[in-house]
Amino acid sequence: MDHLRQKYLEEAKDLLQELEEALLLLEGDTGSKSTAETIFRVMHTLKGSSSMFGYQKIGELTHLLENCFESIREGKVNAGDELIGLTFSSLDHIRYLLQDPELENREAAERHVILLKQAIELYDDTILPGEGTSAIAGGGGETTFFIWFEPFRDILKNGSNPLYVLDDVARLGRSKTFINHRNLPPLEEMDPGQSYLTWGILLATAESEPAVKDAFLFVEDLCELKIIKLAGRDLFNDLEETELKELARRFEEENGKRELLEIIEEIGLKLAVRKNSPASGSENNEAVKDSAGSSIRVASEKLDDLMNLISELVATQARLSLLANQNIVPELNAVSEEMEKITRRLRDKTFGICLIPIENTLTRYKRLVRDLSKELNKKIVFEAEGTETELDKNVIDHLSDCLVHIFRNCIDHGIEGEEERKRKGKNPEGKILLKAYNSGASVILEVQDDGAGIDPARVKEKALHKGLIEKDQVLSEKEIYELLFHPGFSTAKAITEVSGRGVGMDVVRKKIKELRGEVNIESELNKGTTIRISIPLTISIMDGLLVRVDDTDFVLPLSFVEKSYAVNSRDLEEAFNNQLILNGEPVPCFDLSLAFSEKGLAGHGFAIQISAAGKKVALVVEEIVGEYQAVLKPLGQFYKDIDFISGASLKGDGTVVLVIDPQKLIEDLSKDTTEV
Repeated sequence: MDHLRQKYLEEAKDLLQELEEALLLLEGDTGSKSTAETIFRVMHTLKGSSSMFGYQKIGELTHLLENCFESIREGKVNAGDELIGLTFSSLDHIRYLLQDPELENREAAERHVILLKQAIELYDDTILPGEGTSAIAGGGGETTFFIWFEPFRDILKNGSNPLYVLDDVARLGRSKTFINHRNLPPLEEMDPGQSYLTWGILLATAESEPAVKDAFLFVEDLCELKIIKLAGRDLFNDLEETELKELARRFEEENGKRELLEIIEEIGLKLAVRKNSPASGSENNEAVKDSAGSSIRVASEKLDDLMNLISELVATQARLSLLANQNIVPELNAVSEEMEKITRRLRDKTFGICLIPIENTLTRYKRLVRDLSKELNKKIVFEAEGTETELDKNVIDHLSDCLVHIFRNCIDHGIEGEEERKRKGKNPEGKILLKAYNSGASVILEVQDDGAGIDPARVKEKALHKGLIEKDQVLSEKEIYELLFHPGFSTAKAITEVSGRGVGMDVVRKKIKELRGEVNIESELNKGTTIRISIPLTISIMDGLLVRVDDTDFVLPLSFVEKSYAVNSRDLEEAFNNQLILNGEPVPCFDLSLAFSEKGLAGHGFAIQISAAGKKVALVVEEIVGEYQAVLKPLGQFYKDIDFISGASLKGDGTVVLVIDPQKLIEDLSKDTTEV
C-alpha cells in the first residue's frame, strides 16, 4: 500500500501543477469553457484519488471548488478574481495537506476552515460535504437515472475503491443503491484482492448525464458502466416504498443484467437505454493502453543512480584504454576502441534521459510574477521563448532559486509602477521575458525586463559609500554592474518583504558558479535590464582537455576552449604587457607553470585560448595530453578554499587530476596581476 500511496503523492503533485497552469490561463481568459473544463476534470480526479487514499480534507476542499467551476464550464458565468484567487490559495493549501493530511498544525487547520467557508460563500447552493445534504449546483429540473456499475475483478489492485465512487454518486442528489452478489464465490474460494459485487443506483439529480458520468471518471476503464435516463423528473415521488423494496429484492436475486433491466420496466419506469458499442469501447481501451505505454514515470533517484553508474563506466573505460595502450595487443585495442564508442553513446543517451525541457518549470515563475505583481500593485506580463530547450534535471533544481531571486528583483526594482510608466511614455503593463537557447555545450538563459534599468552612477555612489571602491577609481560599465554581485550590496531605497537586503544577486552568482556557469548583467537606463546566465548542459560528466603543468595533470572544460597555439619561453619573455599575438590578435596570457610552481615555462609549450566571463585569455601549459572525459567528484573539506579548482577526476591509472574553473582562475590571476 505504501508504494501506491507514493504513486498517489507523485500524481497529485503533477495534477496540482496542471491545475496551476490552467488557472493562469483562465485568469487571462475568464470565459474559457475549455480551460474551466480542464480545471474541473483535474479537481475531480484529485478529489477521487485523495478520498481513495484517506486524504479526506483534500477531497472535501476540491469537491467545493469543483462545484464552483461547474457553472463556469457550462457557460453560465465567467470566472471572477475572487474565485481564481481562492483557488490559488486552496492549491497552496492542498500542497501543504499532502504533507500534513490530518492538519495537526493549528494555523493550517484554521486556514482550512476559512477556505471552506469562502468556497461556500461564493455559491449559495454549495454546501460542506458530509453534512447529510446533497451538494447539487442549482438550476433546471431534476432527472432520474438508473446506473449499472459492475467493477472489473482486478479494480482493487491499482488502489481504486468502488465505495468511494458510490459515495460521489450519492452526493449528486437523491439516490437508492442496490447490490447484486451473483458473482460472489464460496468463502474458501474468495480472493480478498478481487471485486465480485455489482451495484445498481437509482438517482434523481439536477445534474446532467455527463456530470453523472464524471463521478466514474477515475474508474471509467476499470468497470462496465451503463447510465440510463428514466425520466425528466424525480421518480422517487412516484415510487412507493414497496416498489423500491421489490426492486432491491429482485436486483439481489437475478443473475443477468438483461433480466435486471426488465425488472425496472416491470415496476413502471420507462427506459431509454443508450447503447454503447462494445467494439468502440475495446478500441478506447486499446488507445488508453497505447498512450500509457508511450511514456513511463521514473523516480529521480533511479536516474541519479543511472548517472552514477555511467560515471563509473566512463572511469572504467578510461582504465581499459590505458591498459590497451600499455599492452600492444591488437585484439585488446579493438575491444577498447569499441567500448569507448559504446560508452560515449550510452553516456549521451543517458544525458538525454536526464534532460528535461525548461517549460516544465515555467509554472512556478508565472505564479511568482502573478503573485508579486498583485502584491506590489503592478501590471506585469510574463513571456517565455525557447522553452523546449533542455537541461539536466539537477541543473534545473539548482538553478530554480537563482531565477526566483532574479524575477523578484525584476518585479520589485526593475519594473516601474503603472503611473510612472505612463509618465515615461511606456506601456502601463510591464514585461518580463525568459529566453533560453543552446550555445555549444552550454545553455544560455536570459531574463529581460523593460523597466527602469540600472543607474551606474547610483551603483557607484552606493559602492563608494560601502567602501568597495575608491573615490577617484575609474570603472567601466561592466565593472560597475559587477558590484551588484557583492554580498550585502543593494540599491533599494527601502527594505521590503520582497527584496532590498542585498542577499539576492550574490547568492545567484554563488550557485551558478557551483554549476560551472557564469552570469553577467547588461542594462540601459529607462530601457530595461538583461541578466544572462550561461551554464553547462550537465554537471556530472564533462568533456575536457587534459593538460600538463610541471609534471602535474589538469583538466580544462572543453566548452571554454577555443584554440591552441605552439609557443616557447622566448615568446613569453617578449610579450608586451603579458599579451601574446595569437592569430593577429593581442590576447592576455597567463603562464600556469609560473602560477602553480613559480618556475615558469622552460622551452616549448602551448597557449590554450579560452573564453570565460566575456574575456579571451590564453593559458600557457607545458603539454597537451589530449581530450578527456572527466567524471567530476567534489573536493574534500580540506580544499574548500581553493575555488579555482571546481572538482577532481580519477584517471585510468588511478591518479587524481584536478579540474580547473577557468573563470575563477582568470579572476584570481587578474587580481594578482593588478596587485603587483
